[in-house]
Amino acid sequence: MKPLPWLACALAVFAVGCASNVQFVRIPDLKARVEDPGKGRIYVIRPANVGRAASIEVWDGNIHVGNTGGKSFLCWEREPGEAIVSGREENVSTVSVWVKTNEVAYIFQHMRMGWVQARNELEVIPEEEATKLLRKCKGPKPGKCEDHPECKGQPAVKQDVQ
Repeated sequence: MKPLPWLACALAVFAVGCASNVQFVRIPDLKARVEDPGKGRIYVIRPANVGRAASIEVWDGNIHVGNTGGKSFLCWEREPGEAIVSGREENVSTVSVWVKTNEVAYIFQHMRMGWVQARNELEVIPEEEATKLLRKCKGPKPGKCEDHPECKGQPAVKQDVQ
């Protein structure tokens, strides 16, 4: 058996797979710039289809925020101050962002194919660039609030959001 056709077939299967994006912390009202005026908002945006079968874990410090899939984003609000946001898959990429009250920070999650799995790299980007990228992406699906102290035992999505 020739390895090249087998490898091409395996890569094709991997490339057409689709990872879902799920968020474990509470999803704020996405129509508002910032829902809680005493907090700041963070977006992690993954607009690429490269490695779309890979589900990349996103962490805010020691809190597992959720997982990104191809052409998706995560969005959450947190107390002001330094946030260490990381993307974890075959590698770990970390970026520090200063979260300010009633402001939004945007992080671009670049994807590259690694040796076996997808590799990610996080980069803080300006709002103008982020706004264009967000239009191409889908929002997160709610997961169980298992790790976040502010929503323990509550659903990830506010019940009054229409």
